[in-house]
Amino acid sequence: FYVLALLSPRGPAVGNRIKPDVLAPGYYVTSATNGYDSYHCSISLAPGTSFAAPTAAGAATLVRQWFTDGYYPGGSAGGGLAFTPSGALLKAVLVASGQVVTGVIREGGHTVDPDGNSVNYEGFGYVKLSAALPVNNGFGNPAFSLTVLGDTNPSSDYYASLAETGDVDYIYVSGVTSRQELIVTLVWTDEAGTVASSEPLVNDLDLTVTAADGTVTYPVPNFAPDHDNVVEKIVVSGGDGDYTIAVSAYSLSSEQPYAVVITGDYDVATLARARGGAPRVISRRSDWTPAHAELVADEHVAASPEEGTVEGAAGRPRHAGAALLATVGV
Repeated sequence: FYVLALLSPRGPAVGNRIKPDVLAPGYYVTSATNGYDSYHCSISLAPGTSFAAPTAAGAATLVRQWFTDGYYPGGSAGGGLAFTPSGALLKAVLVASGQVVTGVIREGGHTVDPDGNSVNYEGFGYVKLSAALPVNNGFGNPAFSLTVLGDTNPSSDYYASLAETGDVDYIYVSGVTSRQELIVTLVWTDEAGTVASSEPLVNDLDLTVTAADGTVTYPVPNFAPDHDNVVEKIVVSGGDGDYTIAVSAYSLSSEQPYAVVITGDYDVATLARARGGAPRVISRRSDWTPAHAELVADEHVAASPEEGTVEGAAGRPRHAGAALLATVGV
């Protein structure tokens, strides 16, 4: 399990924006350095975001290759759709993969809970790509369903954008089971804002997930419409049935492309565009795997922030052998 290094910067950023976005190992990482002269190299052991940031960047590079090499959606190289993902999709995958840390390491080596303010400590958690991208390694089928939007080609079925304020794209996800959390992540690259503006967003999109009984779920951590961030993430636990995901344009000054990542255990995802004809199936279980996979809880099911503490003997939080993380703003 993982804990957060004391040195790791905290949020929120100006405009009440969630920062950090994600976490990566960055506490006394072994890395290359210069040696005693220009002809020799050595290694160093040091902490800081200078180590966490390249780790996250390397993860993003692997995500890009996963898509360009045709791993999507089932996790087999060349066995699926190959396309060039947008930067927003790369970020959405990192955020979708985020796992909850168990606490913050303090001086003296003990771990404490982040006082109910975890989003300002860890953002959307530490990056774990296997929680968002399935890889069929020959020992079994992918352990979860995956649907994405975020191709860079405007003529692609996997390109997504909203043109005008009030437009809404719907994604209908059917056959959802409670064996997995349904996790939906929305990211967009906003237009450049005005220096010193009091409004953090130029183009403002909203994300909701609605159950068949009408229950609406809003993004974490406030569980309300978010008008401050370009990243929105919803986690739905314990509900079998069908769900409707809505990506809506709350306020636009220009057309806004976006990216969505949907993970969970479900059968079919169907996209109904605000401006684009009849609904179209964009992913189905048979695309991911020929047989229903056995789920591996450790690979995907994350505890909620309230359930994130791992306790050892006598109920004390464990930290021995834990990886220490630093913040990364993507």
